[in-house]
Amino acid sequence: MAQIIEAIKFEDLMNEANTQYSVNRGLHLNSSEWQSYVDLKDLNIFNFIVTGTIATRTYSAHTKKNYYQGFKNTDFKKIELIAFYLFICKINNQIISDFLAKVMHLSNWRIHCNCDSFLYWGWKYKLTKLNSVLGPGESRKPKRNNVNLMNEDNIVCKHLWVTINKLSDNMSLFISKLIPYYKKMYGFSKNYNENDLLKSIGSKGFKKAYTDCKIVLASMDIEVRNLFDKVTRRQSTIILKKLEEMELNN
Repeated sequence: MAQIIEAIKFEDLMNEANTQYSVNRGLHLNSSEWQSYVDLKDLNIFNFIVTGTIATRTYSAHTKKNYYQGFKNTDFKKIELIAFYLFICKINNQIISDFLAKVMHLSNWRIHCNCDSFLYWGWKYKLTKLNSVLGPGESRKPKRNNVNLMNEDNIVCKHLWVTINKLSDNMSLFISKLIPYYKKMYGFSKNYNENDLLKSIGSKGFKKAYTDCKIVLASMDIEVRNLFDKVTRRQSTIILKKLEEMELNN
């Protein structure tokens, strides 16, 4: 039975895209010289909370056109779950941002660009085969004879390549802007009553949240799993003990 691919991990996507554009072949062949001709203009991030999507716009100085990219994190609800647990443990916001940025790099994404290169030169077709295209896929091979499709490392158009690296560089900042919205959604307001919140969760709920986080992280590399344990171990013990004492005294 063939392996089912959920989507492509952001880290793998970035590595393959950077390999693809690491060779200088001239502007016409979408080489690394394109980087100075494409700039990221917009980064609309707040749809991520509801749908797990990030919309961006790039402007090409060469074609004088705007192009639009879409990124869909298929694991965004799992990332939200980890954030919730870190909030309960009262982890510092900067530590949360840095940790979730690592998780985002190791989670699954689907992508899209509306440029002709992506739509008609084979990148959409190739990503469809990897179950990693955002929106309706493309089952027909491209009419254009694109020899780059034969190379496994060739995977995206130049606009996605630039945007992927911009997102990577700003992933921690991206998360930091989402944290206030996540906290408000889960009731972690500035003056929230910790005891009332813990009572609503209970020791069973707290243990389940921990187990769910471990299940999510189990598919990621050991460095991230160990970092999660390091960041949460002390606070997890303190909060669980407090919850059990609260339940014992009720």
